[in-house]
Amino acid sequence: MQCTLSPTGRKVTLAAAFVALFALTPAAQAQTMAQPAQKAPAPAAESTDDPATVAAAREFIQTYRPNLNPAFVSAQMDKAKEQMAENLKKQDPKADVKAVLAQRRAEVLARINTQLDTQSQMVSHYFTVPELKALTAFFSQGVGKKLVDSAPKIQMELMRRRAVARGLPGSRNPGAMQSKPLNTTKPAPNSPEASSPQKK
Repeated sequence: MQCTLSPTGRKVTLAAAFVALFALTPAAQAQTMAQPAQKAPAPAAESTDDPATVAAAREFIQTYRPNLNPAFVSAQMDKAKEQMAENLKKQDPKADVKAVLAQRRAEVLARINTQLDTQSQMVSHYFTVPELKALTAFFSQGVGKKLVDSAPKIQMELMRRRAVARGLPGSRNPGAMQSKPLNTTKPAPNSPEASSPQKK
Protein backbone atom coordinates (compact mmCIF):
# COMPACT_ATOMS: atom_id res chain seq x y z
CA MET A 1 0.00 0.00 0.00
CA GLN A 2 1.29 3.44 -0.88
CA CYS A 3 0.12 6.95 -0.18
CA THR A 4 1.22 10.23 -1.74
CA LEU A 5 2.99 12.27 0.89
CA SER A 6 3.99 15.45 -0.94
CA PRO A 7 2.67 17.74 -3.65
CA THR A 8 5.54 16.75 -5.91
CA GLY A 9 4.21 13.20 -6.16
CA ARG A 10 6.81 11.64 -3.86
CA LYS A 11 5.56 8.34 -2.49
CA VAL A 12 6.58 6.47 0.63
CA THR A 13 5.29 3.04 1.60
CA LEU A 14 3.56 2.72 4.93
CA ALA A 15 6.04 -0.02 5.81
CA ALA A 16 8.86 2.50 5.48
CA ALA A 17 7.00 4.86 7.76
CA PHE A 18 6.70 2.13 10.38
CA VAL A 19 10.41 1.35 10.19
CA ALA A 20 11.21 4.98 10.98
CA LEU A 21 8.94 4.71 14.00
CA PHE A 22 10.79 1.84 15.67
CA ALA A 23 10.77 3.79 18.92
CA LEU A 24 6.97 3.82 18.99
CA THR A 25 6.38 0.11 19.39
CA PRO A 26 3.63 -1.10 21.77
CA ALA A 27 6.21 -2.95 23.87
CA ALA A 28 7.84 0.33 24.78
CA GLN A 29 4.47 1.80 25.70
CA ALA A 30 3.55 -1.14 27.93
CA GLN A 31 6.06 0.19 30.48
CA THR A 32 4.56 3.67 30.63
CA MET A 33 2.30 3.01 33.63
CA ALA A 34 4.69 0.64 35.40
CA GLN A 35 8.00 2.48 35.56
CA PRO A 36 8.89 4.27 38.79
CA ALA A 37 9.38 8.02 38.84
CA GLN A 38 12.73 9.18 37.54
CA LYS A 39 14.68 12.37 38.02
CA ALA A 40 14.30 14.94 35.29
CA PRO A 41 17.17 14.80 32.77
CA ALA A 42 19.69 17.61 32.62
CA PRO A 43 18.72 20.43 30.25
CA ALA A 44 19.79 19.62 26.71
CA ALA A 45 21.50 21.98 24.34
CA GLU A 46 19.25 24.25 22.33
CA SER A 47 17.67 22.27 19.51
CA THR A 48 18.19 23.22 15.89
CA ASP A 49 15.16 21.21 14.75
CA ASP A 50 12.49 23.00 12.76
CA PRO A 51 9.64 23.79 15.21
CA ALA A 52 6.96 23.32 12.55
CA THR A 53 8.24 19.86 11.63
CA VAL A 54 8.56 18.83 15.27
CA ALA A 55 5.00 20.02 15.94
CA ALA A 56 3.71 18.04 12.95
CA ALA A 57 5.63 14.98 14.15
CA ARG A 58 4.15 15.38 17.62
CA GLU A 59 0.62 15.49 16.22
CA PHE A 60 1.27 12.41 14.12
CA ILE A 61 2.73 10.40 17.01
CA GLN A 62 -0.24 11.19 19.23
CA THR A 63 -2.55 10.00 16.46
CA TYR A 64 -0.59 6.87 15.62
CA ARG A 65 0.23 5.93 19.23
CA PRO A 66 -2.60 7.02 21.58
CA ASN A 67 -0.64 5.83 24.61
CA LEU A 68 1.67 8.78 23.99
CA ASN A 69 -1.23 11.22 23.84
CA PRO A 70 -1.43 12.99 27.23
CA ALA A 71 -5.14 13.73 26.79
CA PHE A 72 -5.92 10.09 26.00
CA VAL A 73 -3.86 8.78 28.92
CA SER A 74 -5.41 11.30 31.29
CA ALA A 75 -8.91 10.20 30.24
CA GLN A 76 -7.96 6.54 30.78
CA MET A 77 -6.68 7.35 34.26
CA ASP A 78 -9.96 9.10 35.04
CA LYS A 79 -11.85 5.93 34.10
CA ALA A 80 -9.64 3.82 36.37
CA LYS A 81 -9.51 6.34 39.22
CA GLU A 82 -12.04 4.59 41.45
CA GLN A 83 -10.38 1.21 41.07
CA MET A 84 -6.96 2.71 41.75
CA ALA A 85 -8.28 4.46 44.84
CA GLU A 86 -9.79 1.21 46.12
CA ASN A 87 -6.51 -0.63 45.62
CA LEU A 88 -4.60 2.09 47.46
CA LYS A 89 -6.98 1.91 50.43
CA LYS A 90 -6.47 -1.85 50.62
CA GLN A 91 -2.70 -1.43 50.58
CA ASP A 92 -2.63 1.41 53.09
CA PRO A 93 -5.88 2.48 54.79
CA LYS A 94 -4.15 5.60 56.14
CA ALA A 95 -2.85 6.78 52.75
CA ASP A 96 -3.93 10.14 51.37
CA VAL A 97 -5.50 8.62 48.29
CA LYS A 98 -6.25 11.91 46.58
CA ALA A 99 -2.68 13.15 46.97
CA VAL A 100 -1.16 9.84 45.84
CA LEU A 101 -3.34 9.69 42.73
CA ALA A 102 -2.50 13.28 41.86
CA GLN A 103 1.21 12.58 42.25
CA ARG A 104 1.06 9.46 40.10
CA ARG A 105 -0.89 11.29 37.40
CA ALA A 106 1.69 14.06 37.32
CA GLU A 107 4.55 11.56 37.11
CA VAL A 108 2.93 9.57 34.30
CA LEU A 109 2.05 12.63 32.24
CA ALA A 110 5.52 14.11 32.74
CA ARG A 111 7.09 10.85 31.56
CA ILE A 112 4.80 10.74 28.52
CA ASN A 113 5.57 14.33 27.57
CA THR A 114 9.30 13.64 27.83
CA GLN A 115 9.00 10.61 25.55
CA LEU A 116 6.77 12.56 23.18
CA ASP A 117 9.27 15.41 22.93
CA THR A 118 12.17 13.05 22.25
CA GLN A 119 10.33 10.98 19.65
CA SER A 120 8.88 14.05 17.94
CA GLN A 121 12.36 15.39 17.37
CA MET A 122 13.56 12.01 16.11
CA VAL A 123 10.68 11.55 13.67
CA SER A 124 11.03 15.13 12.41
CA HIS A 125 14.48 14.21 11.06
CA TYR A 126 12.98 11.70 8.61
CA PHE A 127 9.76 13.32 7.38
CA THR A 128 8.70 16.68 6.02
CA VAL A 129 5.69 18.63 7.27
CA PRO A 130 3.52 17.59 4.27
CA GLU A 131 4.48 13.95 4.81
CA LEU A 132 3.67 14.09 8.51
CA LYS A 133 0.34 15.75 7.80
CA ALA A 134 -0.46 13.03 5.27
CA LEU A 135 0.38 10.32 7.80
CA THR A 136 -1.72 12.02 10.47
CA ALA A 137 -4.65 12.26 8.07
CA PHE A 138 -4.28 8.60 7.10
CA PHE A 139 -4.26 7.32 10.69
CA SER A 140 -7.10 9.65 11.70
CA GLN A 141 -9.74 8.09 9.47
CA GLY A 142 -10.77 5.07 7.48
CA VAL A 143 -8.51 2.03 7.40
CA GLY A 144 -5.68 3.93 9.10
CA LYS A 145 -7.78 4.67 12.18
CA LYS A 146 -9.05 1.09 12.12
CA LEU A 147 -5.45 -0.09 12.31
CA VAL A 148 -4.73 2.19 15.29
CA ASP A 149 -7.90 1.02 17.08
CA SER A 150 -7.32 -2.65 16.28
CA ALA A 151 -3.62 -2.85 17.10
CA PRO A 152 -4.08 -3.33 20.90
CA LYS A 153 -6.73 -6.01 20.30
CA ILE A 154 -4.49 -7.81 17.83
CA GLN A 155 -1.60 -7.72 20.28
CA MET A 156 -3.77 -9.11 23.09
CA GLU A 157 -5.03 -11.89 20.82
CA LEU A 158 -1.46 -12.83 19.89
CA MET A 159 -0.47 -12.91 23.56
CA ARG A 160 -3.51 -15.06 24.38
CA ARG A 161 -2.69 -17.52 21.61
CA ARG A 162 0.91 -17.79 22.80
CA ALA A 163 -0.36 -18.47 26.33
CA VAL A 164 -2.72 -21.17 25.03
CA ALA A 165 0.05 -22.80 23.01
CA ARG A 166 2.33 -22.87 26.05
CA GLY A 167 -0.46 -24.00 28.39
CA LEU A 168 0.08 -21.11 30.80
CA PRO A 169 -2.25 -20.77 33.81
CA GLY A 170 -5.35 -18.78 32.98
CA SER A 171 -5.29 -19.70 29.28
CA ARG A 172 -8.09 -21.60 27.59
CA ASN A 173 -5.89 -24.66 27.25
CA PRO A 174 -4.55 -25.23 30.77
CA GLY A 175 -3.72 -28.86 30.10
CA ALA A 176 -1.52 -28.24 27.08
CA MET A 177 1.66 -28.77 29.10
CA GLN A 178 0.33 -31.65 31.16
CA SER A 179 1.22 -35.14 29.93
CA LYS A 180 -0.60 -38.29 30.94
CA PRO A 181 1.16 -39.77 33.97
CA LEU A 182 2.79 -43.17 33.54
CA ASN A 183 1.31 -46.08 35.48
CA THR A 184 4.30 -47.31 37.48
CA THR A 185 2.27 -49.25 40.07
CA LYS A 186 3.20 -52.95 40.10
CA PRO A 187 0.29 -55.44 40.27
CA ALA A 188 -0.12 -57.50 43.41
CA PRO A 189 1.62 -60.92 43.32
CA ASN A 190 -1.69 -62.88 43.29
CA SER A 191 -3.57 -60.55 40.94
CA PRO A 192 -4.69 -61.68 37.44
CA GLU A 193 -2.36 -59.09 35.88
CA ALA A 194 0.67 -60.63 37.60
CA SER A 195 -0.21 -64.27 36.77
CA SER A 196 -1.25 -63.76 33.15
CA PRO A 197 1.51 -63.91 30.50
CA GLN A 198 2.42 -60.67 28.81
CA LYS A 199 1.40 -60.27 25.23
CA LYS A 200 4.18 -59.70 22.76
